[in-house]
Amino acid sequence: MVDLKKLLRQRSLPVSGKKAILIQRLAAYDQLQASVSSSTPTLKRNRVPEGRRAGPIHRGGGSGGGVTKRRRVATASSPMKAVASPPPLPVITDPISFWDRFKTSPPDHGDSDDQEDEEEVMEPAELMKFLAEIEVSPTSAAALVFCYYCDAQRPGYLYKSELLNAMERLNCNGLEALTQRVKLFETRDVKNMAQSVFMYTFDYLTPENSRVLPTADAVMGIQLILSGRRHVSDFLEFLRETDIKGINKDTWKMLFRFVSEIGTKPAFCGYSVDDAWPVVLDDFVEFVLSKDAEST
Repeated sequence: MVDLKKLLRQRSLPVSGKKAILIQRLAAYDQLQASVSSSTPTLKRNRVPEGRRAGPIHRGGGSGGGVTKRRRVATASSPMKAVASPPPLPVITDPISFWDRFKTSPPDHGDSDDQEDEEEVMEPAELMKFLAEIEVSPTSAAALVFCYYCDAQRPGYLYKSELLNAMERLNCNGLEALTQRVKLFETRDVKNMAQSVFMYTFDYLTPENSRVLPTADAVMGIQLILSGRRHVSDFLEFLRETDIKGINKDTWKMLFRFVSEIGTKPAFCGYSVDDAWPVVLDDFVEFVLSKDAEST
């Protein structure tokens, strides 16, 4: 582990993270440098024949006629071709150089190797400060979209490798670029990537070792990602007024299809009780029709 960090420091790369992440970071850097080196053109020199010197060839003393040959000089009418200089090596910068401002200070384990192997993280308090810095409300759709780009796995926590993942996916090279990019999350990304973010939300919010998303969390996710779509307000009312404890992944997936494809009430064009819809959605349709019948 010490030798690995020494190699990273020699290349001016970050040395924090688990061993597998450090190896991946070092391999990616060396691969990039190798590809740059292989693409750099090699300049060849013309070999000067033995017995001659570079420069003009003079007639005197040699056999054979002819005029004196001189080195070609570039003129306006016949410019010489310039030799292309090799491209500069890319400057590799750390897109999350700001990380140390927000990370949670790890507990002191003395000289234990366990401390080196623990990946740096922002815990809830530090994560709230970071979200405030990039102007993202923790209860907004933008926060979920940001977690999606990070591929964050633990609500309330953000690991360094997850943030680096988001910076690469968003093509951001620093905190200022990220702050500008997140402004598009609610106006563009939620609309264009709604299904991907919606499915990620189920996995992100579902408790560990559970296959069911609690109703309270389901309501929050639906409000943030599907707000404004048809049937959504009625479905949220249905969840609040029934004793449903949670939603499984199949129902979550079919809910997105339902609000995207099924026509408005009371016809629910495109829906049939004989189709293979989850029982929760069948009960939802019955709930809406019953409420409409009572109000007429």
